[in-house]
Amino acid sequence: MNPMWFAPPNRPLRPATDSSVAAANTVAILTLLLPQGAARSFAGLPPILYIAYNLRRCSTGKIENDYLNAINVFTCLMRYLDFCVINVPERDFHRVRPDGNAETESDVRNMTIWQKFRWNFDLFMTMRGVGWNWRVKNVEAVPMQLSRRHQLHRRWFESANSLLRRMLGVTKGSIISRYLQLYNAFFLSAVMHHVGSLNNPYSPMAWAQVAFFLMQPVAITFEDLAIYLGEQAGLEKNRKIKALGFAWVCLALSYTLRYAAAAVYAAGLGTARHPLVAHIQLTRRIFG
Repeated sequence: MNPMWFAPPNRPLRPATDSSVAAANTVAILTLLLPQGAARSFAGLPPILYIAYNLRRCSTGKIENDYLNAINVFTCLMRYLDFCVINVPERDFHRVRPDGNAETESDVRNMTIWQKFRWNFDLFMTMRGVGWNWRVKNVEAVPMQLSRRHQLHRRWFESANSLLRRMLGVTKGSIISRYLQLYNAFFLSAVMHHVGSLNNPYSPMAWAQVAFFLMQPVAITFEDLAIYLGEQAGLEKNRKIKALGFAWVCLALSYTLRYAAAAVYAAGLGTARHPLVAHIQLTRRIFG
């Protein structure tokens, strides 16, 4: 990988109270207050892209913060494209009330500015759509106030997968669709994490992080093939078969994780610890 794509190692330090991620999310939320139309769809792109560009000009002084800030701004951009460009939020997204009834498009369009701001905030900051009509699969329906504890990325992964499937004309639910979405999801994961690496100084092992993510769908494909061949051979599930499956998972992870670890440690991220973890770490408390 060309070192010119990575952040320079001698960047000046930015203020301790860096708010790049908050600023990017605020831009996206406020943009939804504008009237629906092409102008609104693209109004937020220049400021979010500028925030992303500005990240590379300065450093927080901690490589882990630089890494995560870039990922979070990239995630904000992807969610903006999903909510504001690909879809019309007032038409496509609605909160589901505790009684099971969903608000209507008219309800959203007739909101006051303050109500719409709160609606925008809930839409953009809800992690996996709990309490909304776009709640992602395999997530239990729980009250809206609990929705922020779920993971952030699955919604725009699924949106990107659906868009790619439609562009290629692949039938939904087909085996081609399944593997297309599998490989695309891990590809997007690789891109997202590599964006974080690009906001750190060059590391000769940066490619290894990408390799780790791209190996995962290959391992899953081999596992699916083994399951299919076993079913064709008439094998029945039992403890030995399950043990073999667990052994395969351990083997695949033990092989692929070395690439992720190599990338993390080569970039200097291996020694980074969350302050709370560092405070309660058992070995540190015992050995100092």
